[in-house]
Amino acid sequence: MSHSYQVDLPSLREHFPPRFPVPAQLQKLVRWLSKQEWGSLGYFNIEGTRPSFGCEICSGSDCAERFAFFLHTPSGGLAGYWLHDGCNRASPPIVYLSSEGEAVTVGRSLADFLRRWAQDDIEIEDLQRSPDDDDDRRPDGRPLLARWIAANLGRSTGGPAPKFAAWLKTHRKQQNAWIERDLLRRRIAQELRRIAPAAGKAEEWESEMFEVVLVGSHFQVWHRRQGLKLLSGQAAARLEPLLREARERRAQIHPARGLWFQATMSVGSGRGASLQCDFYGEPTIDDRRVSIPKRDYVADLDAYPRSPYWTPPWLAKKVGRRRAVA
Repeated sequence: MSHSYQVDLPSLREHFPPRFPVPAQLQKLVRWLSKQEWGSLGYFNIEGTRPSFGCEICSGSDCAERFAFFLHTPSGGLAGYWLHDGCNRASPPIVYLSSEGEAVTVGRSLADFLRRWAQDDIEIEDLQRSPDDDDDRRPDGRPLLARWIAANLGRSTGGPAPKFAAWLKTHRKQQNAWIERDLLRRRIAQELRRIAPAAGKAEEWESEMFEVVLVGSHFQVWHRRQGLKLLSGQAAARLEPLLREARERRAQIHPARGLWFQATMSVGSGRGASLQCDFYGEPTIDDRRVSIPKRDYVADLDAYPRSPYWTPPWLAKKVGRRRAVA
C-alpha cells in the first residue's frame, strides 16, 4: 500500500525566523507534497528545524535566524532558505547542508530549486531519480511537479547569491579564530586537558569530547570516550564556574535566547575549547531525558528571560508560558 510524504507545517511556523514567516508559496507546495506518493519525488520529509545542536554549522544557534530549513533527507541533510546579508527576502536562495558538511546552493529561489528538482538536475542525491526507482516501478512525480510549478509559480528564478560553501568556510574560520583567542575558552580547554591529556603528538583532527548539562543549580558533565563517564570531584568543580561564566556571556551577547541548557565540548590540538550549545532542546544524554526540577528552569528564565522564538513548547509547558516568555 502506497503512502504519501510526511509533512509538518506547524513545525515550519515554529522554527522559521520571526522576521521570515513561512511563505505562502511554500505552504501551498507543502500541502501539495502531502498528497504525493512516497518516493515519487525522491526521499525526504518536510519538517522545520534550526541550525543548533549537532549541526555542521559552527555555533549553529548564532546562525539560526539566517536559515529557514524545511526539507530533511534520510541521510541527515537539510535544505531551506538562506537569509544571507543583502538577500531579497521575497525570494531568498535555497541551500543544502549535508550531514558531512557539504554546502551547496541548490536554487537561486524556491521556484528555481523546484524547476531543477522537476528536471532531475538537483545536487541532492536523495531527491534524484535512481535506477532502483525504475526497477521498483515507482511512479515518477517530476512531471506532476513541473505542472504544479507552471500553475502556481511565476517565471522568476531569483537573483545571484553569494557562494554558500565559501560563506560557510569563512564563518567556520572566524569562529575557530575566536575560540583560539578567547581567554575563557582557553581556560576551559586547559581543564579538559587535565582530565584527558593528549597521548604523544596528537593529530590535528583528534579531539576529546565532553557533554555538559547546566540548568539552574543542576550541573553534570560527562567525558565521552568509549561510552560516557560522569565526572565528579575536583574535575567537575573546576569546570563548573568556567562553564557558568561562558553561558552567561552568551546570554548577555544574545539576550533573546536566554541561557543554554546543554552543550557538547571538544578540545583538540588548538588552544581553545569548542562548545556546541543547545538553546532549544530539552537536555538528553544518549536519547535519555535528564531529570531536572522545574525550579532550576525557572531560575534560569528569571535571570535571562527568552523571546517567544527561543521558547520551545516543552519549556513553556514545564514552567508555564507566562514565566517562559520575556
